[in-house]
Amino acid sequence: MTLAAAAPTTVHAERHEVGGLATYAWRPDGPPRAVLVARTPYDAVGHAPEGVGWARHGVALVLQDVRGRHGSPGRFTPYAGEGPDGADLLAWTRRQSWVAGPVVLHGTSYGAHCALAALAELEERGSAPADGPDAVSVGVPALGLGETAWTRGGAFQLASRLGWWGEHADLSDWGRVVDATRDDAGRAALAARQRVPLLAIGGLHDHFAHDTVDLARAWGGPVHLVLGPWAHDLRGAQRARRVLAWLDQLAAGTPPTGASVGASVGDGTRSLRPGTPLRRRFPAGPGGVLRVDPARPVPSPPLGSRALDPRGRPDRLLLPVDLPRPGAGRALVADVAAYVAGDAPPAAPWCVALARRGRGGAVLEELAHGAAVGPRVTLGPVVLDPADDHVLVVAADAFPRTAPARSGAPHVRTVRHVDLEVTPWPLR
Repeated sequence: MTLAAAAPTTVHAERHEVGGLATYAWRPDGPPRAVLVARTPYDAVGHAPEGVGWARHGVALVLQDVRGRHGSPGRFTPYAGEGPDGADLLAWTRRQSWVAGPVVLHGTSYGAHCALAALAELEERGSAPADGPDAVSVGVPALGLGETAWTRGGAFQLASRLGWWGEHADLSDWGRVVDATRDDAGRAALAARQRVPLLAIGGLHDHFAHDTVDLARAWGGPVHLVLGPWAHDLRGAQRARRVLAWLDQLAAGTPPTGASVGASVGDGTRSLRPGTPLRRRFPAGPGGVLRVDPARPVPSPPLGSRALDPRGRPDRLLLPVDLPRPGAGRALVADVAAYVAGDAPPAAPWCVALARRGRGGAVLEELAHGAAVGPRVTLGPVVLDPADDHVLVVAADAFPRTAPARSGAPHVRTVRHVDLEVTPWPLR
C-alpha cells in the first residue's frame, strides 16, 4: 500500500518486543492523529516504507510479526492463537506515552483475521470497552481457516489455499485445511456485538468478497463498506487515501456509514440492507446435457485473468441471461445467486460463473463466480452494466480454482433450468 506525498516530518522508527514478539512502530514527531495497530505473517520490516508513509501523514503504525514468522520466535500455526497476542499488543500500545487520537485495529487479509481474533479475546477476558480499540479497519479479510478453505456451498477453494499454504505455512499441516469448517454464525455474532466504527474495503474480484460484505452487514457499530473492481491485492483501490479520509471523519465524530460500490466508487452511497430479490428462470434447452470427464476438467481462468474460453464444450453450458435494468445510465449493484435445477452425483459441486460477452462474442469476461455442493450457488456482489450481454456458465468443474469431485468416472449431468436471483443494493 502506498501513500501520496506529504509534508516532510521527522519519523521515529522503533523496534520493541511485546510478549517476546518482534514489534515495530513508526510515528510522527508530535502526537499522532491516529494509531493503527496491526499484525502480519508477511514480515513487518518489509512494511517500513508504509510505516514511514503513515507517519508522514501524522498517523502512527504499530506492526507486529505474528508468532513463528520472521522476527518473532515460535511456531506459526495459521488461524490459531492470534487472539491473545493481538489483545496484548493493543494493551501495550495504549500504555505508550506518545499515543494520541483513536487507536484502530487494522489489518489486511490474514491481518484482518488477527484484528477480529483480538476482539474475540478481549471479550473472553471481559475487558472494558475503554481497553478495546476505538475503531476497526480491515481490507480483503481472510477471516478464518474454514472461511478461506471452503465456499459457503461446501466447495473446496483449491488453488488459493494450496498456493498460500505452500508459500507461508507448513504443508505437513495441510490436513487442518481440509478438515476445517466455516463458522459464519459465530463470526456474525461477534461482529454484531461490536459498537465501534468499522471501515471494510474489499474487491469485487477478490475471492473473499462475500466475507467482506457479510462482515459489514453483521457489524453492530457504524460501518462503511467500500467495494470496487479490485482483486485481493487491492491494486488501484487507493486504500491509504480512503483510510486517511475515514480517520478524519472518525476524529470529527462523524464516521461514514453505508456502502460505496462501483467502478469509480462514486455512484452514490448504497444501503447495506439488501432490497427485494428478483428471480428469473432460464431453461437450459438442448445444451443442458453435460458430458463430464474428470480427467479433462473445465479450467478456471489463469491466475490474474478473468477471461473465459467462449468456445463450446460438451461439459459446459453457456446460457444467455437477461438481467434487470435499474434505469438509464445507472449500474446494477446486486447480490447474485444461481439455483441449478439438474442431476449431479452426490457430493459433486456445481461451478457457475456470470460473465459478459466482449465485442463480437469472441471473449467472455468473468464478473463473478461460485461453487457449491447442492443447487444454490452464490456468485457474489456484482456491479453490472445493463447494456452488456450477460451469460451464465454452468459446469461441473472450475479447476484448479475449486477441487473437482472425488468420483473419477465419466458421467452425464442434466441441467433443466437455472433460476437467477438478483437482489439489488438500493441507493440511500
